[in-house]
Amino acid sequence: MASIYKKTGMLSSEKIGSYDSSSVYKKTGLLSSDKVGSYSNGKIYRKTGFLSNETIGSYGNGKIYRKTGAFANERVGSYANGKIYKKTGMLSTETIGTYSGDDDGAAAAALLLLNFD
Repeated sequence: MASIYKKTGMLSSEKIGSYDSSSVYKKTGLLSSDKVGSYSNGKIYRKTGFLSNETIGSYGNGKIYRKTGAFANERVGSYANGKIYKKTGMLSTETIGTYSGDDDGAAAAALLLLNFD
C-alpha cells in the first residue's frame, strides 16, 4: 500500500493517507483509515455514500485538475518524482506533499486529501 504525506514544516511531514488498488484512504487513527474515494482511467471520485461516488477531478501527464462545472476543469497542481505541487500562480508552484507509490494514485490522493484552496 502506497502512502501520501502532507508537508508540515521545512523538513517535516505527516502521513495523512494511503492508496491501493484504485482506492484512496484517509488516516483516521494510529492503525485505522476510512475509504474516501477512488480513481480510474484519469478520473478522481469522492465517496458520497455506501455505493455512490461523484467525480471531483481528473489527472494526467503529471497534472491534477479539479472539476469546477459540468464541462469545466481547473488545474490545481501537479505531481512528479515523489512530490506533489500546488499551483500558486501562472508559472509558480509550492511543494505541499510527498508520496511513495504510483503516480495515478498519488494524484487522486492529493486531490482528495490535501488542501488545494
